[in-house]
Formats: sequence, C-alpha cells, structure tokens
Amino acid sequence: MSELSMEVLIHRYYDKIYRYIHSQTQSVVVSEDISQDVFLEVFHLGERIKTIVHIEAYIFSMAKNAIKLNWRQKKINKVSLEEKSEDLVVSDPDSIDTLSYLELTDCIEEIINTLPLRQRQVFEMSRVEGLSHNEIALRLNISIHTVNNHLVQALKTLRHEVLVQWD
Repeated sequence: MSELSMEVLIHRYYDKIYRYIHSQTQSVVVSEDISQDVFLEVFHLGERIKTIVHIEAYIFSMAKNAIKLNWRQKKINKVSLEEKSEDLVVSDPDSIDTLSYLELTDCIEEIINTLPLRQRQVFEMSRVEGLSHNEIALRLNISIHTVNNHLVQALKTLRHEVLVQWD
C-alpha cells in the first residue's frame, strides 16, 4: 500500500472510526490508541487491501474486534487482581497495612487499565511476564527505543497518578 493510499484512507475513515470507538469506550486515550492500532493493521495489510470489496465495513469490523480485545484484556486484568487478593494471606483482617496494600494494588490496577493499549501491553510484558525490552520489541514488532518510551511513560503516569490519589 502506498503512503498516498494510506493517507486517503486515514483522511476518509479516521474520524468515523474514532467516533465509533469513543462511543463504545468513553475514553479519549483508549479511543486514540485503538484507532491508531486499527489503521496500523490496515497499513500492514499492504497490497491485500485491494482485494477487500467493502473497505469501510472491513475497517469498522477491525475496530469492533479491537474494542472487544481491549475489554477482554481489562476483564483478564481485573480477574488477575482478584486472584492475587485471594492469595494474600491475612493474619489480622483488621490490619491497616493489609487494607492499605489492597487499596494500593486496586489503585495501581485501575491506573494500569487507563494506560493506552500498546503502553499497557508493553508494561505488562515487562513487569508481569518479565520479558526483556528486546523480547517485547520482537513480539510487538516495534523498536527497542519505542518499548523503552512506552515503559518510561507508563511508569511516569503510574507514579503521578498514585501520588495524586494517595496524597
């Protein structure tokens, strides 16, 4: 796909796709991130895009699937946090430290869920799965520099939001 063709597609469909995604997610950040991911996938189709008869419907289907994936990932993250909370052995249920810990982990999980999709993916691959920057770059087909930028921004957001909410 030529750069000009991609620009035409973006010009023609980006606003419609963005508005649709925003109507479903109610988040500017998530909507921007998903929209960018959708058009990146369109770009990766390359010459195969010429075989698609109804391009607008195809792009909307991609957006719908990306929204479902985003919701699924949020649900998985929520279940994961609940499992971690259940695994926590509490010697004194009234312990302030234990309650503070649980509140803090809930807060952090909520903040992580508000990160843009790609930033959240990179953060979780690094911090939860323990992957190196190089492994993440290979899996997501992005540069190591981009991985580092996503992590720096995610950590900056986490630090800021935790301080704001726990001050």
